[in-house]
Amino acid sequence: MGIKSAETLSAESRFSASNSQLRQYIEDNPKRYYDLSKAWFLLSYNLLQLGDTDGAWEANEQSLDLKKKLHADDLAENYMRFGAIFLYKGDYERALDQLFKAKGLPIEDGSIFARIDGYIAAAFQGINRNEEAEHFYRQSIATMSALYDDDLPAAYYNMGRFCLERGRLQEAIDTLDLARQLLADTRQRRDLLGQVYNALGEACKLDEPARARKYYENALAEYQTAFGPFNRETARTELNLARLEAELGNRDKAVSGVITALRSLCPADQGLGFDQMPEHPELALDRPMLAEVLGFRAALRLEDEKAEAPQWRQALEDSDMAVNLLLQELVFLGDDRSRLNRLRSCPYLAEPGILAAAKLFQSGDGATWVERAFDLAERSKAVLFRANQPLPGGSSKAGNAQRVRLRELEAALALNPLDLSIRKEVAAVREEYMLSTIEGRSSGAYALFTGKPVGIGELQDSLDGESIVLAYFTGSAHYAIFAVTDKEASLYTFDLEGMPAGPKKGVKWLKLAYGTTAATAPGGYSKLDPASKLSDLEDAVKGYLTAIRKIDPDKFAYYSQHLYSRLVQPAEDQLKDRKKLIVIPDGPLGAMPFESLIPQYKSSKIRYDKLDYLVSKYAVGYQYSATVWVRSGKMPKWNPSVTFAGFAPVFDEETGIAEASRPVFDTAYQSAAVLRDISPDGKRFTPLAASKDEVEGIAGLFAEKGGTAKTWISEAATKKNAEANADGILHLATHSFAVPGRPDMSGLAFYQDGEGAIWYAAEIYGRPVKHRLVVLSSCESGKGDFAPGEGVLALPRAFLASGAENVISSLWKVYDKSTAALMQAFYQELLTGKDAGSALQAAKRRMIGSKETADPRQWGAFVLYGKG
Repeated sequence: MGIKSAETLSAESRFSASNSQLRQYIEDNPKRYYDLSKAWFLLSYNLLQLGDTDGAWEANEQSLDLKKKLHADDLAENYMRFGAIFLYKGDYERALDQLFKAKGLPIEDGSIFARIDGYIAAAFQGINRNEEAEHFYRQSIATMSALYDDDLPAAYYNMGRFCLERGRLQEAIDTLDLARQLLADTRQRRDLLGQVYNALGEACKLDEPARARKYYENALAEYQTAFGPFNRETARTELNLARLEAELGNRDKAVSGVITALRSLCPADQGLGFDQMPEHPELALDRPMLAEVLGFRAALRLEDEKAEAPQWRQALEDSDMAVNLLLQELVFLGDDRSRLNRLRSCPYLAEPGILAAAKLFQSGDGATWVERAFDLAERSKAVLFRANQPLPGGSSKAGNAQRVRLRELEAALALNPLDLSIRKEVAAVREEYMLSTIEGRSSGAYALFTGKPVGIGELQDSLDGESIVLAYFTGSAHYAIFAVTDKEASLYTFDLEGMPAGPKKGVKWLKLAYGTTAATAPGGYSKLDPASKLSDLEDAVKGYLTAIRKIDPDKFAYYSQHLYSRLVQPAEDQLKDRKKLIVIPDGPLGAMPFESLIPQYKSSKIRYDKLDYLVSKYAVGYQYSATVWVRSGKMPKWNPSVTFAGFAPVFDEETGIAEASRPVFDTAYQSAAVLRDISPDGKRFTPLAASKDEVEGIAGLFAEKGGTAKTWISEAATKKNAEANADGILHLATHSFAVPGRPDMSGLAFYQDGEGAIWYAAEIYGRPVKHRLVVLSSCESGKGDFAPGEGVLALPRAFLASGAENVISSLWKVYDKSTAALMQAFYQELLTGKDAGSALQAAKRRMIGSKETADPRQWGAFVLYGKG
C-alpha cells in the first residue's frame, strides 16, 4: 500500500480509505521527504473533499514545509490548494491572493496552470466579477481540452454552474451534460458526478420537476458511495430536493428531506427529528449550510395552515439559530465582498422567525414577541456597516491605520485586478489586519459581527416625545413595519401585495423564498399603468420613482398614495403629535424618498403645490438600522460657528480625466450609468459651471453669520485637500458615480491633478472622520447596489461608517438650478439654529410653496442619513 494505491482510491472518491493508507505510509516512511510531501498533499485534497478544512490546511502546510526544505520547484500546487481551501470556505479575496501567488511561481505542468485558472474563475464568480470569471473558466477549459486532462469534467461542471447562476439555463444544461458524459465514461470522481447531477436538478426544477427529482436522487446515490452519510454535499442536495417537494405540495417528503439534511450535517446530534434542535450546532460539518436547512424548516412550519403557537415558537427558534450560525462565520472571512455573499441569505433566514413572532403577538400571546421579532430584524441588518466603523478599544489606532491602508490597496487592486505586486501587498496587509481583528475580540472587534443589537427598550429610551421610528423589514414574500415611539411599540406584517399576514393565515411562500437563482431583479417597465393591479412592493416603488422622474402628476399621486397606504398608514395612530420621523428602510425602500408620499388626493387635476406631502408634517431622516441610529449617540445642538468647507472642481472644457482614473470610465466595459457625466470620448468630465456659484454662495451665508467658511474651486478642489478637512461641514459639489457590481469603486471626482483624483468608497471606509455633516451635492450620490440586509451600498454609507454624523445625498439625477435653490434654502435654515433634518424639511417646504419648484423631481432627491 503506497501513494499510488491511495491515489487510485481517491480517484474513486473513496477518500477515507485513501487517507488510511496515506497516514500509514507517512508513519512508515519518515525519511522519504519528497514522497512524504506528495502524501501530505494528497491527504490535504482528500480532507478538503470530506469537508475538513482545518485538517486540509495542516496537511498542505506539512507538504509545503517539506518541499521548501528540499528546494523543490513545484510549490505552486500547494498555494493552489490554500486557494481552494479559502474558496471552499467562501473567503474569495483570500483565495485569489493564494491563487495568484501560485500563478506567479514556476509552473511546468499545464494541467496545474489550468486548475489554477479554474479556481481563480470560481473566486471571481464568488465576488460577482463575472467578466473575469468567464474569461478564466474558458481559459481553463481550453487548456484542459488541449491536454486531454482528467479534470476536464470539473472544468465543464464549474462553467455550467456559472451559466446556471447567470440564468443561461440551456447553456448550463448543455455544459453540465458534457461533464456528466465524461464522468459516466470513467466512473471516477463520483463526488463530482454527484455535484453535476445536483446542478442539473437545479437547472431543470422550474420547467421539468420530475426530471429534476431524478437528478437529485442520482446525486444522493453518488454521494452515499463517495462520502457515506455525513457530508455537506449530501445535505445540500437533500435540501434542494426538499425544496422541490415543498413547491410541488409534497410536504411529507419535504419534511423527510429536512431530517436527512440535518443528520448529514450534525454527526454529533444523531437521531435528530423534525421537531428537535441541534444540541451541538458548533460541531456541524458546515454551519452556513445548517443555517439554510434551519431557515427552510422554519418556513415549512409556517406553511402549515393548521400550525398553532407551539409550531410558531419552533419556527422562531429555527430562525434565531440560523441567523446566529451565519453571523458567527463572518469574522473568519477576509473581505467584505465574501461577507456580502454570505449575508445574502440572512434576511430570508430571519423572515420566518419574524413572521412567527408576529403571529404569536397577534394571537395575544404576550408583547415580548414584538421584541423578539425586532431583535431578529436588527441582527440581519447593517452587519457590515457596523463592522466597517472605526475599531473600538485601546488598540484601535493601529487597527484603523491597517484598515485605511487595506482600503487604499483594495481600491488600487480593483483598478488593476491582475497586478501581482499589488495583490501581494494586499494579501500581506489583509492577513495582518485579520489577525489583529481576531486577536482583538476582547476589545469588541469580534462583536461587530455577532454582538447583540439594540432592543426596543433601548431604542425607546433614545427617543423624545416628538420622534417616531418606522423600521422596515422586507423578505422574499413578506414585509414588516415596526412602529416605535418613546411610549409604545407595534408590529404590522403583510405579504408583498399588501395583504395582512394574520395569525390564522397559512404562509404560501416557499417558491418565492427558494427559487433557482439566489438573487434576481424584475425587469424594468417603459410605461406603468396605474389601473393595473400591482404585483408587489417593488413594482410600486418602481412606479413611484418613474412617475417622479417623468414628472407625471397623475401617476405620481396614484403611486405615492398607494405606497403611503402600505408603508405609513398602518402606523398613523402612533404618528399623531409627532414631528420627527426616523425611517429605517429595507430592500427596495432604500431607493425612494418617503417625504413625497401623500395620504390622499382628488382624482381631478393634480397640482404639485397643493398636495399634502409627508414632509409637510414631519422632518424625515434615515438610517441603516435602529442599532446604528441609537449607537451614534446624541447630537449636540447646531450653531453657526461650525466650519464650512466647500469644494467645486467645476471641470472646464480643458480639464481631462487623470490617467490613473481612466480604467473606471473605460467605455469598453462600463455601463451607461457610470459614463453619464463623461464626455463622449471618455477623456473628460462634463463641466459643472453652476457649482462654483453654489459653493461660494453658501460660504457667503456663513460669512454673514460670522461663521468660518473656506472654498476650494477648480484646481484647488483636490482629493488631498478634501481628505484634510475631517470635521465640520464638508460640501462637495462635483460628479459622483456608482459602479454596478463594485460598490467599493463608487466615487467622487475631484480636480484631475494627475494623482488621486477619485475618492473611492473603498478609501473612505474606515478612515476616521468627525464631520458634523457631509453634503454630496451631485447626481445620484445616494445610488448604488442593493444588498439584502445591508441596504444600498452607496457613498453616504462610507462616510457614515467612517464617523460622519450626517450625510445628505441624492437618489436621482438633479437639476442644477433647483439643487442650488434647495441648498441655499437649506443652509439659510441651518444657520438659524435648526438641526439638519428640520432645516432640510423647511427647505423642501419652501420649494413646494412655489409652483415652479413644487414637483418632487426638483426637491425630493436629497435625503438625510444620520440624526440631524
